[in-house]
Amino acid sequence: MADVIIFNIDQKQENTIKSKRKLSSPFESFTDQYISEGVKEIVLKWIDSIKFKDKIIRREPRVVSALMFEKYNKLLVFSESESEIQYFCVKIEEKYNVYLKELNLYQQLYNKFLSSNSNKIKVIALNIKEQFNEENVLNISDTEDELSFILRTNEEHTISITFTLGEDKYLTMDKRSVISIPDNVLEEERLKIYEELFELYA
Repeated sequence: MADVIIFNIDQKQENTIKSKRKLSSPFESFTDQYISEGVKEIVLKWIDSIKFKDKIIRREPRVVSALMFEKYNKLLVFSESESEIQYFCVKIEEKYNVYLKELNLYQQLYNKFLSSNSNKIKVIALNIKEQFNEENVLNISDTEDELSFILRTNEEHTISITFTLGEDKYLTMDKRSVISIPDNVLEEERLKIYEELFELYA
């Protein structure tokens, strides 16, 4: 599964998101291109260098990719490294002259599901941490009332929730709002899943 964290884009000045400046370091490369209408793929590559005894030592290159949904002012960053995500976001803020704020989409989804019975989503599994830090996956086949009870009573120990979106789309979200979609889902379908999620909860 590809893990993604969603950021809200707040524009500083103009109403359209445009590239403002080139990255200054010779150890960085930046590309962006439209892969769909209003959806831009961004890739940042860089090399960390350190100085040791008056010598510059270069490390392996790092790569972080993202999708920018201009209609929704959302940036989806694909990385499992918090330090890489932080570095990437700083560069994006500089280049596009925007502010980025990480979305707590998990809590939005959790609250909305418990406050109203929505036919748009259906929780199908909970990943719960039990004693001795063991993880247990509960497959859900209960009624809405029973499911709400399970969610409320296990909120503290819930690691992630797997749910369906519509009829045949499903994804997993953990408490950090990191979203995972199966690797075998085609890119076009992924974009539809993200857009549908934005329409509902972002």
